[in-house]
Amino acid sequence: MNWKELCRSGTLEQLQLALQQSDVNERDERGRTPLMLCITNKRPVDQLAMLIEHGADLEAKDKLGETALFKSVKFKQYAGLQLLVEAGAELDHAQGLPHTAWYEAHRRGDITAAELLGNTPGAIRLQLTDEEQAIVDQVIYEESVEAACEVIRHIQTAAVLHAVVQNYNWDDSYEPMQTVAQHPLCQWVTHYLMFELLEGEYWLGMEQEEIDNRLDGRHWYELAVLLKQKLNH
Repeated sequence: MNWKELCRSGTLEQLQLALQQSDVNERDERGRTPLMLCITNKRPVDQLAMLIEHGADLEAKDKLGETALFKSVKFKQYAGLQLLVEAGAELDHAQGLPHTAWYEAHRRGDITAAELLGNTPGAIRLQLTDEEQAIVDQVIYEESVEAACEVIRHIQTAAVLHAVVQNYNWDDSYEPMQTVAQHPLCQWVTHYLMFELLEGEYWLGMEQEEIDNRLDGRHWYELAVLLKQKLNH
């Protein structure tokens, strides 16, 4: 069966006929199933539904290691993404949150996809209210470091803390990020993001002399150590 062609331009009736003759989980040379092909070709959601009804494997991975859920995020197929979630596609990942479709949406800054995947264990809300965004802006644009830290200390939601980290200029002072890292509401995923943005492993691998020669090097190094401890806790 030429699933590649069928999933590019076939009708629902043609797809239904093909399912009577071929394996719904047949793979192409790149390991993609018909479900993946329909997603990457941005086919109507009723075609995805038909494949799922006929037993499409929701957890199948292609040669890139991507599932249908990942493909939906990658190609911004929100209706398909919602359908997969409702059909029971696995949101969690054995290797942890950074390997989930939610984190891929987070990495891409795709709030719509992230919200659809919001039940992923360890995920955090990315959509802010106007009031919450105002708090983030207050921190980001505050010229006084101490005033910015004081605003951070009074933040009452993990989502706002996370947004502060996402929007922070890491060439600025270390104190606001130290304050976020020590905040009692700061979540694992925020510590993980901070460690990524800081390039924590790079700092932890530095020689002491090099650390001391960097501007505020000792403080950034200590932040990397703190974040590593938080992630391993």
